[in-house]
Amino acid sequence: MESSSDSRSHRTYKIERAGVSYAPSPEDSADVVREKLEKYRRTCATRDGLVIAAKRSGLSEVEIAQLSGHSRNTVRSILTKHGESAG
Repeated sequence: MESSSDSRSHRTYKIERAGVSYAPSPEDSADVVREKLEKYRRTCATRDGLVIAAKRSGLSEVEIAQLSGHSRNTVRSILTKHGESAG
């Protein structure tokens, strides 16, 4: 089972991979934080579109999860959220 520190570092990696610094710095103003959150939201929207396109092209949830680096549960959640058949 994954420890809490392992899980936290995995989340940090995914967010940093999206071009958003996870660790707040003392000089981050509310405007900087808002900008980072908006950038992260756009990244998630792109991710959702890619997952949906992959499913529509015939890839299985497992294949999508492996290729995207997300869990199968995340892939299933994205598909359900957008009204796509998870089966």
